[in-house]
Amino acid sequence: MSELQDDLKSDRRHTPAHRCRHQRVRARRGLGVALGADWRIASEHAQLGLPEVTLGLIPGGGGTPRLARLIGISRAKELLMTRRQVSAADALPIGLVDEVPAGEAHSSVVEWASRFTHSAPLAVAASPIAWPMPS
Repeated sequence: MSELQDDLKSDRRHTPAHRCRHQRVRARRGLGVALGADWRIASEHAQLGLPEVTLGLIPGGGGTPRLARLIGISRAKELLMTRRQVSAADALPIGLVDEVPAGEAHSSVVEWASRFTHSAPLAVAASPIAWPMPS
């Protein structure tokens, strides 16, 4: 069983630090999955996009509204309808990713996750659901 599968079954699975820690793994599995994370950290060579339209599909699992909330409706429509790939450098200023570290992204993910270690775990875990997502 993979480390990700083990962690998903553990009690730590809902903490922001865990979400951040697996950002690199999520990005390799698709932008649609990464859009469900609280933060997205992309390697400097990452190419992000939603190619489902080439298969006659639209992104499932809430990817379409999440993308629009992050980068605006006009940009989201462009990415969805054209299957354009966005470089990590271009994704940062539009809000598609939160950080693009130079070199290996793993150490940046660990550093980002460590920001939460001195906070009360239950309060940190409840914070993302304490306010509604903008429509």
